[in-house]
Amino acid sequence: MHPNNINTTAMERVKSVIGKILGQPIREITPLSGGDISSVYKVHYADSYIVVKVNKTPDGAAMFKAEMEGLQAIGRTNTIAVPEVIFLELSEGMALLGMQYIPEASPTDAFWQAFARDLGALHDYTGQEFGWHGDNFIGSLPQINTPVDDWWEFYFENRINIQLRMAIDSGRLGEKHRKTIEKIKREIHSLMPYPVPSLIHGDLWSGNFICDTHQKPWLIDPAICYGDAAMDIAMSRLFGGFSPQFYQTYADVRPATNTSDYATGLYQLYYLLVHVNLFGGGYGRSVDVLLKHLSKHL
Repeated sequence: MHPNNINTTAMERVKSVIGKILGQPIREITPLSGGDISSVYKVHYADSYIVVKVNKTPDGAAMFKAEMEGLQAIGRTNTIAVPEVIFLELSEGMALLGMQYIPEASPTDAFWQAFARDLGALHDYTGQEFGWHGDNFIGSLPQINTPVDDWWEFYFENRINIQLRMAIDSGRLGEKHRKTIEKIKREIHSLMPYPVPSLIHGDLWSGNFICDTHQKPWLIDPAICYGDAAMDIAMSRLFGGFSPQFYQTYADVRPATNTSDYATGLYQLYYLLVHVNLFGGGYGRSVDVLLKHLSKHL
């Protein structure tokens, strides 16, 4: 069952808990779409609106803490807008994350240009090592961020291999996938340049940004680390892509990002492995097709 498909009793319980946290009666609570991992609500109290995410899994509190820290880290760069975190609470077996509500509008060319410029500015915010000072999550799956100097060691060990082992253990992928990925890793230094450690969103698909009523871009649901900026661009292209205006503007403001076909495929491999582990289905076949494509360069 989709987490938003809850019964009236459960809705009233959530409403009551939020009211206790805010110390005010809730006028209205409305389920929002888009919450594959957690339930998401628009909450109306007094003369204000907020968004509240609710998760009842054992990892819910850790997931929301990592999300809050990611939003705050992006916010501190003063490069691209993120919602303000209002509260993070654990109550009655539920983790709850309350955030600023952003009214949405349909994006225009002006939005896509602003989004590309702001994202490029975020990617210009660099660190000394790859990784992050704490682990976080990609969806509901753990993402290890132990800082290291070697990007390719970080990418293959902390991103690819963790997801690959999970997929092999579940029987969704096999040894042939591991052997192909090992070949790619052995040749990676001759195939790809070495990036600088840019602060990246980490899960940049169409469900993780907002266009507000002033055509201002906002980022939500980050899975941040210092990594290759090309990861954000690769993920943005995976499921239909963004507007061509976005990619044209981004290339103008940040030509250093490697947006080559090979870089895109290499980084999409990680996100497809994540989808294999989260959803199964046809994503294993997508991994097969992508690995065949990447192997042509070996």
